[in-house]
Amino acid sequence: MDKILRQYDSLSLAALKKRSNFLKRKETKYLIHQKKLPDVLKLFLDDYDLLEIDGVSVFTYDSCYFDTDHLRSHHQHHQGKRHRAKMRTRAYVNDPDLTYFEVKLKKWTKTFKYRLPVARHNHGKLTDTMFNFLSEKYQQQYNKPFAQKISNSLRIQYQRITLVHKQNHERVTIDFAINFYGKTWSHPLTNAIIIESKSDMNHSPSKYLLKTLWIRTIGTCSKYCLASIMLYKSKHNRFKQLIKYTNRIKKSPA
Repeated sequence: MDKILRQYDSLSLAALKKRSNFLKRKETKYLIHQKKLPDVLKLFLDDYDLLEIDGVSVFTYDSCYFDTDHLRSHHQHHQGKRHRAKMRTRAYVNDPDLTYFEVKLKKWTKTFKYRLPVARHNHGKLTDTMFNFLSEKYQQQYNKPFAQKISNSLRIQYQRITLVHKQNHERVTIDFAINFYGKTWSHPLTNAIIIESKSDMNHSPSKYLLKTLWIRTIGTCSKYCLASIMLYKSKHNRFKQLIKYTNRIKKSPA
């Protein structure tokens, strides 16, 4: 993988924000076996730049998610609710000064993402400032108050490569070494790679490229939903085929 990454044109964080920093976006997800990753990276080589910061292009993420005791956020996602919220703190492990409280609000087919910088020692905690930020954005988006009582429900750690299209407004993230941590259990997502396209277009360039490798979308199932299902056996009728595919990947040879 490192050999292929060195062939990419690099892109700075400032350039990434300028080229693909969109508030309203369309998200498309894919799940593949890790042995397909070299083919995917070669496929994107000519059309995408690679995010690189201080010579580093593989970044470690640590995300703590908040939900109700009954996992309301997960169930709303499972039910395909057109209006739903996801809340987390995210620590960028490579940079000890970079931690955010993030709110993602779904409205029909679009996702709106809001970020609040927070201190690293508040990672995994829901402070009054964070809750007020969430309440404000929720009220603005849905014209009603956020009335749920939420707390830290699970944690996800993984490594990420970020690619940005050279011409179109699209960012592609490739996540691997994914691990889920619950209150009492942990669950590695062995052999699995999650690819996600974030774009302000309905039809992203990556979609057509990935089709040439017979890679299809996995719908709207997020890492958070997968973690909830794996850790807490949450309701997953809507994602049954995806769970079967994930388990098949885990059992396949590396």
